[in-house]
Amino acid sequence: MSATKTGATAPKMPVFSTAGAMSLLWQKSAPELHAHELEWFAHGAAQQIILETNVLADVLMGLGSMVASDTEAGSFQSGDSVSNLLFNLSSQVSTINGLAGIADDASYRVSLALKGQP
Repeated sequence: MSATKTGATAPKMPVFSTAGAMSLLWQKSAPELHAHELEWFAHGAAQQIILETNVLADVLMGLGSMVASDTEAGSFQSGDSVSNLLFNLSSQVSTINGLAGIADDASYRVSLALKGQP
């Protein structure tokens, strides 16, 4: 399956991320959604953000405790282990931020839909 139409030049895509993929899919689908679907996104995304940030806070608290009690045989003996952890945490926060953007836009769109505006 071709990603571009004949004769068209494909736009340069950014480096793939979960947040970027969610944003692209949202931008393309949001104008076609009904008010009840927008409400589902707004409410569901907000609830998911609460869940994900609570879990992330617990993980970070656990990591902080582990690092505080780390001994010479600890888990963070190399730069790779620390950088991998930080890259993963950054990705999680970016995904949560992308979800927050969708929740915000869905709320805005549903408020417009309820007012009868396109």
